[in-house]
Amino acid sequence: MQMSKKIHIRADDAGSRVEADRAILRCLQAGTVKNVSVLANGETVRAFAELLHKYFGKDVPFCIGLHFCLTSEWPDMPKGPLSDVMKVYFPAAFAADFKDPRWADMPLEVILCELHAQLERLRQLGLSPDYLDGHMGALEGYWMLEEVKGEYLQELEKFCRTESLVNCDNLPRVRVPAEALGGGGRSVVEALSKAHEGAIWITHPCEPVPEGSAQHAINASRVQELAILSAPELPSLAEEFGVAFSRVATEHG
Repeated sequence: MQMSKKIHIRADDAGSRVEADRAILRCLQAGTVKNVSVLANGETVRAFAELLHKYFGKDVPFCIGLHFCLTSEWPDMPKGPLSDVMKVYFPAAFAADFKDPRWADMPLEVILCELHAQLERLRQLGLSPDYLDGHMGALEGYWMLEEVKGEYLQELEKFCRTESLVNCDNLPRVRVPAEALGGGGRSVVEALSKAHEGAIWITHPCEPVPEGSAQHAINASRVQELAILSAPELPSLAEEFGVAFSRVATEHG
């Protein structure tokens, strides 16, 4: 009997806004999304944690990740630092991206303090992260000088070992083309079946957002992802194509 190919479907940006939180909850309840990445400094993170406690209790059937965030990205969804040392550089909210000049000479220890603070916030909310990943390349350090970047990557590996977290940025990824999304669940699962074993499909399921929202222009594909991932027929399609939706920590922890 042929073994199923394990694919990790990851839903990012939980705790960012109510439309995303509700959508991700639906996907978790459908059993298709087995990995959810949570923004510790997101506007709705406390409410999202309460949703998980309400519907799943303590023993959740999926992995929880710290979606390490150092950028606000969207102007109407500011995300601020949690550590006091980082607030010296960004008193209210992070800049939109890493092009902000304050990142040019940011001490490495300040970034690591913020990393610890964000992990601690999730634990205070009753969540037990299994893995670490980065929002907008926060774990890649591409804005750093090469010698600092090398040290940063080493510190991240040490952090993951100490905290018993899987570093998701070390795992292969699979991209599902727009035409596959447009073709529905069957075409999506077919695309996943061609990926490497243990690859991650990063998704951002979301309900429709208001027209005035900065995210409105890109929201259509996220609504598509929600429709596919919450569809009751997706598990049987996965079985047909020899794909098993898997938890990151189960395979790599």
